[in-house]
Amino acid sequence: MDNCSNLLEKCQSAGSISVGLTKTQLVHKVGTLDDCRLFSPNDLAEQSVNKKTTDTRNEMIEIAFNKSADGLVPAIVQEYKTGAVLMLAYINKEAWEKTRKTGKAHYWSRSRKQLWLKGESSGNVQIIRDILIDCDQDTVLYKVEQLGGAACHKGYPSCFYRKVQGDSTVVIEQPVFDPAVVYKK
Repeated sequence: MDNCSNLLEKCQSAGSISVGLTKTQLVHKVGTLDDCRLFSPNDLAEQSVNKKTTDTRNEMIEIAFNKSADGLVPAIVQEYKTGAVLMLAYINKEAWEKTRKTGKAHYWSRSRKQLWLKGESSGNVQIIRDILIDCDQDTVLYKVEQLGGAACHKGYPSCFYRKVQGDSTVVIEQPVFDPAVVYKK
């Protein structure tokens, strides 16, 4: 691990920098890759606060739906207060536009081949609080307020409710609802 990565890791664990900060963003905050080796986590946090200039260019919002044959891009979904990863889904242009228009998360169901509003059946709607787009413009991150407490269609708070332990998995969350009751299947 290079010094900049070490510094980034130390800053993140000390709470000086948000966990989403990349090495490129770190360099942007301190000047150059060489400069980042000169700062302690406290210095870097102070430098970040004192350096009020940020790149505030307004850019057209462009998502690269054309990069995949099916026109879909991944949407990572995160709880906006805690940062917990709730789910991974896919969006197409229609889902993207509907999400932006309504402020509620819409996705494209690859199995059903249709647009769906998250929580349409269960009531566990996701209210969009923030949207981030990755550097290649082919993945989005939705920071949401998860209504009803469950993002997973199986009733769990997160779709990532299982943890690999050795050669098996262990359930690490408690279900919020019974899918058989909610979906009447």
